[in-house]
Amino acid sequence: MSKQTTETVTAQITKTLLILSFALLSAVSFAQKDVKSPEEDFYTELDAELKPWHFGGEGADAEVKFAISETEPETVNTNMAIIDQLYQAFANGDIPAALANMDPNIEWNEAESSPYADGNPYIGPQAVVEGVFARIGAEWEYWNLIDIELHEMSNDKVLATLRYQAKYKKNDEVIDAQTAHFWTLEDGKITRFQQYTDTDQVVRVVSR
Repeated sequence: MSKQTTETVTAQITKTLLILSFALLSAVSFAQKDVKSPEEDFYTELDAELKPWHFGGEGADAEVKFAISETEPETVNTNMAIIDQLYQAFANGDIPAALANMDPNIEWNEAESSPYADGNPYIGPQAVVEGVFARIGAEWEYWNLIDIELHEMSNDKVLATLRYQAKYKKNDEVIDAQTAHFWTLEDGKITRFQQYTDTDQVVRVVSR
């Protein structure tokens, strides 16, 4: 083999090795980008399950109203802001943000006679997600929270009045239910939730 031929073959091998190296680096880089932590996987799956959960109108900014008195303004405003942030996070589909202000041992109660009250009290954000949000996401085409108004309460409590408008997947029946959410906070974290709503509408639709 001539010197020129040897140099040509060597150059071709070097070029091939460089191409393979770049391809391998790209594959590794892509694989690294595609790897998700268990927490990211949880929220990705959760986002898919919760797509029916959203707000009517133009989002939380347009819908949430405030009723604030002059007593303990700093504490009240902080608590109201936390609950407002939670509703806005749901409106934006930001599940981690919606759960961020919940105490790890939050006690969550669905309204008595609700189909989702079978797990009362749900303890902790994950129990709420799995026992309430994920089930509603699987069973309802949409579940809108509209006309939200936040009210100052004493002893670190916030009352939200609103309406549920939802459509059940199995029979296309809809509800339009007057609703209240009663929130309790401690040191900037949500520690308790109590739902009040027209459960008769929900039960009637689900039973048909």
